[in-house]
Amino acid sequence: MFPQARRMRGKYAAGGAGHGEFGSPLPELVQALALHFMNPAHSVLDWGGVALQVGSVTVQQAPSFTAGRARLRTVNPLHLSEYKQPEPGGEHTAVRALLPEDPAYPVALERNLNRRAETFGQDPGITVEGITWVGVRRTFRVSGQGHSGRRTGAPVEIELTGSSGALSALWSAGLGQQTGAGFGWVAA
Repeated sequence: MFPQARRMRGKYAAGGAGHGEFGSPLPELVQALALHFMNPAHSVLDWGGVALQVGSVTVQQAPSFTAGRARLRTVNPLHLSEYKQPEPGGEHTAVRALLPEDPAYPVALERNLNRRAETFGQDPGITVEGITWVGVRRTFRVSGQGHSGRRTGAPVEIELTGSSGALSALWSAGLGQQTGAGFGWVAA
């Protein structure tokens, strides 16, 4: 995001000129956000206590994926958790972070992607065909929405098949869990 910022261990550093990306499979939300930031009265964004001056906004359309295939690479770690089965009426409890080398990872990823596609009103028929690249594992401390703690993941490149609408929605919204905290964002 900020190529000239001094690196800080365990954090994304901010400083100098840079860029940021916001994603959503809901065009209305993207349009509203773009219009908001194009207004000079709203050109400063408070991002976790860091004041960011918004200089320009570009809306990028998601690829169409008409062939029903996609190769998506995340630009930052994709986070997935393994969950303990809840008691009747209980809630799922995260047991541990899953990493791409874990045997349960492809199944958990496919389940997560289908749940995300369904949430966005798309066909939940996503299949993970393969994991073609794995980056360096990283852990970050996150907080918000009543949850805090360490989140571990690794950037990945995956091959998927599914409906073009579902693949476009995943490209726009990110992959895995904690995308709102910056995990699992797909390279444009």
